[in-house]
Formats: sequence, structure tokens, C-alpha cells
Amino acid sequence: MQNAVNNLIYNTLIANGSVSLPSIGSITIIERYASMSGSKVSPPKRIVEFSSRVDKRTIIDRIVEVASIEATQAQEIYQRWLDKVRTDGGVVIDGVGELRGKTFVIAPALSSALNPAGSEPIRITRRRSGAKWLYVIATLLFVAVTAYFIANDVFKSQSDVATVGQTIIEERAVERAAVADVAEVEAVEESPSDTTIEEVVAEVVKPWNESENIRHWVVIGTYSTPDNAERAKRDAERKAEGCVIDIFRLGSMHAVVAFGDAERDACEEFKRTHRAEFPQAWIHTPKHKK
Repeated sequence: MQNAVNNLIYNTLIANGSVSLPSIGSITIIERYASMSGSKVSPPKRIVEFSSRVDKRTIIDRIVEVASIEATQAQEIYQRWLDKVRTDGGVVIDGVGELRGKTFVIAPALSSALNPAGSEPIRITRRRSGAKWLYVIATLLFVAVTAYFIANDVFKSQSDVATVGQTIIEERAVERAAVADVAEVEAVEESPSDTTIEEVVAEVVKPWNESENIRHWVVIGTYSTPDNAERAKRDAERKAEGCVIDIFRLGSMHAVVAFGDAERDACEEFKRTHRAEFPQAWIHTPKHKK
């Protein structure tokens, strides 16, 4: 339960830019522009700031949505989580950071996710005046390009989702086809028939839930009864045609899962690709798989 709430806080912060925690405060992602000081240029950076203010909509509302439970149950889950993460000096949220008094120290994993290109200052070597300014211009250009790619990688617009999803599907199909029977692939390449690549791939690639090496699940909902889980599964299949939806036990709950893979990055990509169909999706990694 503790890990599930930690993951939900992480995902909500990444998706919405902020998350509000009752009895604690609010955590918000802040943009810092590139700056120059002396011979150092600091690239754009995303940091996390803490405020003791608690918004009207809190993480308890997210628990209600994700777990499909009553508000009183969500409040109890949150309170049990809070009792476990409180320390003498503040609160420790695995994967997100630590609150020490009024200071929030971001976790390295979250910092890396927000700043995949790095955030360390760049030192400019002092040379002759003309060369110096050439270095300054080149460095600032680097900073601008870095900022562009960070913005596109971490906060990808919805219009790019379909293109990215199709690219990932095609790349995976090529990788899996490469390890298939060589003789069969060669026969397809030499055949003059009208067989398409999609038809060949369909014969090679198995559904994700038939894999024996799944370490991470993309959970789109948890339910207390099998009937509720089945209804949610049917709804999900109608929303996202072509996705393989399955149901797994998650403790005493029934988790509706839209995707699974050995690599967490693949699950993160699936979440981004299907954000419109499954906005509340979160990634679960069973303890025995960590």
C-alpha cells in the first residue's frame, strides 16, 4: 500500500505539475531559466518547491479515482500511508523526495526524470576576448537546444502521442522479428506475394500478457470484486481498441492492467501514448520483482 501511494504521488506530480498532500502541504514543479554567472552557464532546470498550503483537490481525490473506492476509505488509506512515512523531522516519500522541516529535498530519481539532459553548470574556458564570446554564444546555443529537447521529452504534447506510439510499435516489431526464425524471414523477403509487414509481424509478436518476463504493470484501476474488475476491463477494451487488457490480483484487490513489460521505460512510454484513454494509469512493480 505504501509503495502504491508513493507511485501515485509521483505520477500525479509528473502529470499535473503539482500534488497536494493533506496535513503536509503541496509539492510543485518549477521551471528555472538558463543563467550565466562568471565563467559558468547554468542550463534550464526543473526543480520542486514545497508550500504548506493544501489545495482543495488533494491526493485523496486521486486515490478515490484510481481505486474506485469511497472517500472515507481513501482517507483511511492515506492516513495509514502518512503514519508510515512520517519521521521525526518531516516526511520521506520514496522516489519523490524528503521534507525536512519546511525544506523539500528532491529524490535523485525524480530529478533525473525532470532533467534528463542534466542540470550541472557548464564552465566556459577563458581565452582571448573574441574566442571567449564565441564560447559564450556556443554554450548558450547548447543550453537553448537542451531546453528544447527536455521540454519535448518530459512534457510531450498530446498531438505527438499517436506518432510516438506508432514508432514504438514498429521498433518493437522489428526487434522481435529479428530474433524469429531466420529462414522464415528470408522466405518472406524473397516472396513476390503481396504479404504486408503488418501481417508478418502479427504472426511473430505475442500479446504482452503471454510473456514470462514481466516485471512492471501499467494499472488502470483496482477493484474489490471480480465483477467490478470485469466491467472495467470491458470499458477499457472499448476505449482502446487493439490494447490487450487483463486482470491480475493485487493483494486483496483485482487490478485491471493495460500493459506489462520487463522494462519500466516501456511502461512509461505506454502510459504517455495512451494518456487520453487511461489518464489515471500508474505503474506497479511487485516487491518480488524489484
